[in-house]
Amino acid sequence: MPPTTKGSLQILSIFTSIYTMDLESIFDIRTKVLLSILFGISSLLLAPYGIAVSLDTVKIDIPWSQIFPLTITMAWGWRYGLLVGFSGGAFFPFLLWSEDGWVNLTTSLLYLLLYSLVGLGNGQRYARLLKSRVLRIAVAVGIYVLINLVYDAYFFNLILQYNPPFWKADAVTAIDQNIIYSFAFKDSINVIGVVLASEALLRLPLLRKALGLPLLASMHANHLIFVITLLVPILIWLVFLGLGYALLRDHNALLYEHKSFALMVILVNGFLASRILFYYSETRFTLQNKLKDSENRYRSVFENITDVLYQTDMNGLIIEMSPSIAPLSGYTPEELIGTPFNLLIDIPIDSKFELLYSQKSSELKDQEVKLKTKHGETKYVSINTCLIFDTSVAPVYIGGIMRDVSERKKNEWLIADKNRILQLQNKELEQFAYITSHDLQEPLQTLTSISAMMKEEYSGTLDQQAETYLDFITSSSLRMKTLIKGLLDYSRIGKNGALMLVDTKALVNELIIELNEVIQEQAALITVEDLPQLLAYPLELKLAFHNLLNNALKFQTQNKVPRIKISAQRQVQHWVFAVQDNGIGLEAKDFEKIFIIFKRLHNRSEYRGAGIGLSHCKKIVELHGGNIWVDSKPGEGSTFYFTIPIVS
Repeated sequence: MPPTTKGSLQILSIFTSIYTMDLESIFDIRTKVLLSILFGISSLLLAPYGIAVSLDTVKIDIPWSQIFPLTITMAWGWRYGLLVGFSGGAFFPFLLWSEDGWVNLTTSLLYLLLYSLVGLGNGQRYARLLKSRVLRIAVAVGIYVLINLVYDAYFFNLILQYNPPFWKADAVTAIDQNIIYSFAFKDSINVIGVVLASEALLRLPLLRKALGLPLLASMHANHLIFVITLLVPILIWLVFLGLGYALLRDHNALLYEHKSFALMVILVNGFLASRILFYYSETRFTLQNKLKDSENRYRSVFENITDVLYQTDMNGLIIEMSPSIAPLSGYTPEELIGTPFNLLIDIPIDSKFELLYSQKSSELKDQEVKLKTKHGETKYVSINTCLIFDTSVAPVYIGGIMRDVSERKKNEWLIADKNRILQLQNKELEQFAYITSHDLQEPLQTLTSISAMMKEEYSGTLDQQAETYLDFITSSSLRMKTLIKGLLDYSRIGKNGALMLVDTKALVNELIIELNEVIQEQAALITVEDLPQLLAYPLELKLAFHNLLNNALKFQTQNKVPRIKISAQRQVQHWVFAVQDNGIGLEAKDFEKIFIIFKRLHNRSEYRGAGIGLSHCKKIVELHGGNIWVDSKPGEGSTFYFTIPIVS
């Protein structure tokens, strides 16, 4: 490979490694670097063919070729803009204004600064400070214009004093300050015009495609707008030119200045107009598409929703009805449109719909009404509806949605009927339990009395086996009496009483006093933490605590000091009570069994009781709307938890 070619590739690789951050484009970095260099060379070569204006002895050239670096800057980013500038785009002053000498160097640096500022304003780096991209570019141009004005006012003539440079022996060494100010004015107009032109050109689909930028559907009309906004100013300029020939026939110099400066101003305005029209055209296209999408989505929902969407005017005539009305009512939307709403819906005379139509209410929610089908059937629907207002806050129509709740109504009736039957059955069962337990008391009492009398009357005459039978009859009768009493108590839970404010800590302390004899006998240590005041059934809640505390004292290992802790913790909607002991514990398989009525886990010889205490607790907790459960390990103790809802 020749050394020159190898060196060129190395330079290109260096450029490629630098330009890793760029704006969205389908071109790779190497392609954009090559195109940037090409645009820079083209910009330099085309610079002498710009628009020129002569003022006295000074010639002002307007370098339209600056569109190249600025367009690349806004398309691909400030790095590529600088590359276009260093490739020739920023060095046009050496061709146009060679007589300025050293000033051309600083002018080129100022244009490189312009590319950087516009590129940074066009990017997203400062989007947090200023969201609008156009405003960021305007700020960037404003900063450049300010710097350029300061430069022309204080440094332009200062640098001219160092002329001539080695490449221009006849360079000027001073220029009238007023002319320099005209330079500044011209340059400001030129920069604004070129930035506007570049911004407008980048909205053209053809140029965006050439630069590998994404095309937006909203840009479809930009070519036509651009052509019109340029042709109209050019036609105006031609008319203006014709007037100039007629009025300035004998003043060729003025005629030249007249036509060239007028063209520049007209073109700048053309670019400005095109950019404004681009914005409105693209915005309008985007809004139309969004509106169309919104209408399509609404139409899709309107035609496919299972619920029924409808609209009526303020007189109650149907003006819109979704197709889902057909399977619900048998009517098609076309049959219903224009008919009164009460043809379909059975509206009671004193219903809230009258308030809506009379504008005394603006919305109705979950109104259940009857719907009359085409075939004479009656269905039930739930309606949500509201007034729709125009921009002057005047009601124009009523919109709503109705849902078929016929199946739900049937289920509600079925549940209500079953609840009624269940309540009757529960009442009958409770009466049966009460009567049975109450009526069994008398024969049991008789049996117990007779066995006691026989044992006393025939004492010494009965053999040992007969006395054992009598003892068995007596103990069984007493045990049966205990079971019947427990069943009677179970049936009475929740029968009487009302919710009252209960101080649970005082209630537990009262229980401890009542059980003091057992507690002292076992030397039990009982800890009662802070317990709440809440609405509860006081007698039932006391019975629940009594059974839990009694069990904690009862189911203990011999020669072990019982330790019991009673606590409560507030949750979002309820209190969680805990009764913890260090007793014999339970196996996991028995966690549910212990709450079944008359279910015992131990022999009566080991632990006394009828096996009904925890079933009492369960019924009492459920009476309050709570739950009860246990957490336990054999040999380590048990903790019984139950919840009581917080009722305000």
